[in-house]
Amino acid sequence: QQASQTFVDNYLVPFVNRYKSNPYLFAIDVCNEIEWINQNSVNGQLSLSNLQRFVGMCAAAVHKNSNVPVTVGSACIKWNSDISGMDGNWWKASALQTAFNDPKAYLDFYCVHYYGWMHQWFQSPFEKSPSDYGINDRPVIIQESPAKDAGLSDIPMTVVQCYESAFSKGYQGVFPWTSNGVDTNGDITTVGPATISFKNNHTTLIYPPACPTGIYEQYAESSIRIFPNPASNVTTISYFLTENREVSIIVYNLLGNEIINLNEITQLEGIQQLDINTEDLQNGLYFIKVIIAGQEIIQKLIVTK
Repeated sequence: QQASQTFVDNYLVPFVNRYKSNPYLFAIDVCNEIEWINQNSVNGQLSLSNLQRFVGMCAAAVHKNSNVPVTVGSACIKWNSDISGMDGNWWKASALQTAFNDPKAYLDFYCVHYYGWMHQWFQSPFEKSPSDYGINDRPVIIQESPAKDAGLSDIPMTVVQCYESAFSKGYQGVFPWTSNGVDTNGDITTVGPATISFKNNHTTLIYPPACPTGIYEQYAESSIRIFPNPASNVTTISYFLTENREVSIIVYNLLGNEIINLNEITQLEGIQQLDINTEDLQNGLYFIKVIIAGQEIIQKLIVTK
């Protein structure tokens, strides 16, 4: 535990504080395919409780210092699911908080991997939804999967079909392995047609028409805080006004559609806190735009039930 704390104090927290305002920092993956450290002697064969404590410590540290989402790249769906035939969801909040007693020890979303060797036992996330795997408490991304049709022959689907299927089944994204041809799983030439096809079929999802300058350029860290984040039934937006101001708050979904619009609320100078009801929002990623004195600030909100 002391070694883990040294890592958190001397690397993770300084990294987060340095880059948390950078819009290109999508999230922090604490350790990719961490389960192999438990499964294989060559990787140390550390106990599961030690790994859960490490992930919990890292997640809590990130959450205490930023709004950057935290995840773990799970090597196989069997370590992310509590349904029969699986090994259990090793990374759910209750497991992490049992190993490391801190309410901020949780993942913001799950990342599952899929390769052909898994299919005979667990099928694939391109065929089964998160709910089919019993994952209903967090958004789910397919973080690794082959980037060429030949790597998906066990399903069988093409890469184009897989991306459409993942979207229709409720996954929040797919990250192909790989785009640079480092191994035999494909490269940009084999995955490119699928990403272009998805973009053409879902233009407003890829380029949300939320505001004239675009949601991505406007996203920035600021003095505005959103908590809890992830939220379930309600989240609170906190900010400071140097004088009496008119404030507008708009919540967008990933398609750029306005979900909530609190337009031109007159508020007094000082610290302000405004509750946003998220009870009727579906699980997933949203953007909250706060407009104060003409300045637009956009931050991410994750809703989980």
